[in-house]
Amino acid sequence: MPLLAGTKAFGRIDDWEYSGFMAVTGERKYNFYGEKQMEQGILGFLFSYNFSPKSRLYFAVNEIRDRSDQYDLSGNLLPNRLHVVDRVSVFKLRYLYYF
Repeated sequence: MPLLAGTKAFGRIDDWEYSGFMAVTGERKYNFYGEKQMEQGILGFLFSYNFSPKSRLYFAVNEIRDRSDQYDLSGNLLPNRLHVVDRVSVFKLRYLYYF
């Protein structure tokens, strides 16, 4: 899937660092009125904290949304909208141990 648009943001507040990205992938489709619709979106954030030299605490969240068919509990087709397909979160601790 080609990357249609993307943006990244980075920042730092004292020892806290953060970054995020949003990417629009897939093909854009035009509806009846000639308006563009995004077919799939990927959104992610990464937060890190440097609490000691060479030691960090990380937290990351990624989410994928698309316009695939979605059904309710009784099997009826729901309106075509962006909905969450996959969501992942990760917590990581990196610690430098001196010996």
